[in-house]
Amino acid sequence: MSRNLNYLCILSIFVLTLVGCTSTSVSAVQLTSTDPPAPASTPTETRPPTVTASPTTTLTSTATLPPSATPMPQPTPTATPEPAELKYVVLISIDGLRPDALEIADTPTLDALRAAGAYSAKAKSVLPSVTLVNHASMLGGMGPDKHGITWNVLDPEAGKIKGPTLFSVAHEAGLSAVMVVGKPKLEHIVLPDTVDTFY
Repeated sequence: MSRNLNYLCILSIFVLTLVGCTSTSVSAVQLTSTDPPAPASTPTETRPPTVTASPTTTLTSTATLPPSATPMPQPTPTATPEPAELKYVVLISIDGLRPDALEIADTPTLDALRAAGAYSAKAKSVLPSVTLVNHASMLGGMGPDKHGITWNVLDPEAGKIKGPTLFSVAHEAGLSAVMVVGKPKLEHIVLPDTVDTFY
């Protein structure tokens, strides 16, 4: 019986707390027993507990004001410098190189190339995280479900990347392209007549 009263007390306080959130004043109910505790060795008659109301907490509701408008800073117009005409664009991909390794290794040439060009330490691989699939995604700008490269070996029967690549867009614009690779399987991401020289 005492155990059930404890649960009832907790439930009552929970309900009153919830009700108190929407009203202006709430009194909690406290359950007390008028009998002194009986010694464990002497059986005694148990009387039911009595309920006494006593004010314990007063909750008041306050209105929540809407947020005030924060003035946005006005942009300062500046002249955009004309980019220098580029004669060559060199795209370097080092397969399997973690960006954090470049931060601790002594690589002055790569450091200079990164400082003078564009670099991303936050690029993410696609799944499956293998060479051919990810290079197809980088050069094609789409995932494996679109470019169709899902294997990671040189397989002449498997075909080529589906869709345009960086090389095909450059070739259509009248530019020439050279691709130097350390892995012949990357031939799968070269569409016909898009790379002038393939090493």
